[in-house]
Amino acid sequence: MISLATRAHFEALLQASLQEGLPADWRPRAQALLLPALAPVRDLRVVMLSIATYRCRMHVLIHHGLQPGLQTVFAPAADEKSQATVPLADRLAEYGNLVCGAINRELGCSWHYAGMSTPSHLTGDVLDHAALLRDQHQIHALVNVDGERLLGASLLIGSHAPFEFQRSEDLAAPAAGELEFF
Repeated sequence: MISLATRAHFEALLQASLQEGLPADWRPRAQALLLPALAPVRDLRVVMLSIATYRCRMHVLIHHGLQPGLQTVFAPAADEKSQATVPLADRLAEYGNLVCGAINRELGCSWHYAGMSTPSHLTGDVLDHAALLRDQHQIHALVNVDGERLLGASLLIGSHAPFEFQRSEDLAAPAAGELEFF
């Protein structure tokens, strides 16, 4: 139901969103690599978000094993107040929000009424059951920083009917801190 061209557009969109969601200082040192299947690395935690339109539904999964690099990459910025300590789980949920929001914004350029969920924190066991969702296409990626695995990500796409999607290459990046209403 999902054409090869549409799959390729979603693959490029996931890679760009994973890169865009990282803290700005880390983006040049990071790579988002597509994987042919879910990585065999056993991740302990998953942040899951959903996007729903009248054409399709998607699940964005950010999975990680609490690698030491996560604390460094998602540490508070130098200009943040020290008393504003935010737990790592919440920072990863916000990263998931940024990734999912970038995909949702792109969908909104073509389709109206794309809704996005709030993050859910799940155990890594859910990855064993991703096939039960019977999605038409699953995209899996790995985010590396300085050659070391930081986290994994998956975009699961299901639809009720055939659809096409083309990623816009010429859209200007939104300003940081842009407010999105759900």
